[in-house]
Amino acid sequence: MPDDQSELVALNFVFPDSQMPLGELNSINIAALKKQVKQVLAESGVVTWAVLGFDISLNVGTQRGLGIYWQPQLCGPLLTTDHEKLSKDLKVAFPKSDFVSRPVRMPTFDGSNYAASYGYKTDFVRRVSYRSDIGKYECWQTRKVRLKAREHVELLLALDQWGFRKRLLTHRIRLLTNEHRVNMKKIE
Repeated sequence: MPDDQSELVALNFVFPDSQMPLGELNSINIAALKKQVKQVLAESGVVTWAVLGFDISLNVGTQRGLGIYWQPQLCGPLLTTDHEKLSKDLKVAFPKSDFVSRPVRMPTFDGSNYAASYGYKTDFVRRVSYRSDIGKYECWQTRKVRLKAREHVELLLALDQWGFRKRLLTHRIRLLTNEHRVNMKKIE
């Protein structure tokens, strides 16, 4: 539970330079990505705890000249004593790229089960980029569509290889499980 100086946020972090071409998803080194993020969380000194899960999307950026690639990201709640510092530290460690223009988003956590479990979801999508006119401005938009069968098989094989526990990133918290529930215990 947050104290008066803490803020519960829903981190949505997209790895700016960790895209993997179609057909090579199982080559993503989840352990290395987790280690990079855990280091930033620890060095920031403002994260009380975090429970994050890996999400994977297949992005179709052919109209943008980026091809088709798997994109890993981390999502989930974390408790911070300095939202601004954490956001800045993550942006410095993981600057935007041609593939990801906004790698860090941290809205206030609304407490919903959906937001808490988003990083652990089992439904994945293909994100197709396209140009769109919004008023007098033209910008990039994305629409979500189903994965093709061969893409879905590639994803399922990679998820099986990683296992559910490897898709979790916890910081200063331990997950305790029994056959009926999961409890969280803060590590001092």
